[in-house]
Amino acid sequence: MTRAKQPLFSFPGMAIAGTVIRTGNEVTRFQQGDDVFGVADGAKDNHGLFADYILVDADFLGHKPTSLTMRAAITLPLIFIAEWLIAK
Repeated sequence: MTRAKQPLFSFPGMAIAGTVIRTGNEVTRFQQGDDVFGVADGAKDNHGLFADYILVDADFLGHKPTSLTMRAAITLPLIFIAEWLIAK
């Protein structure tokens, strides 16, 4: 069987979109009720996002554009990552 010489990049359980429930004391960019999108810790091997609630580093989040649904917003991190990989 022939295998890829480079490890294939995998996205399952990496991207998130949702509403902020609570923030840490040092978080200033987000407030309770903000709609956000992003990735968990920016780690490509973190596949633990299949959950109703998660704890995530605010540095890996952005405000969800109001023109997008949550379903559309969750694709944004994947698009950015794919573009970055193509540009390498």
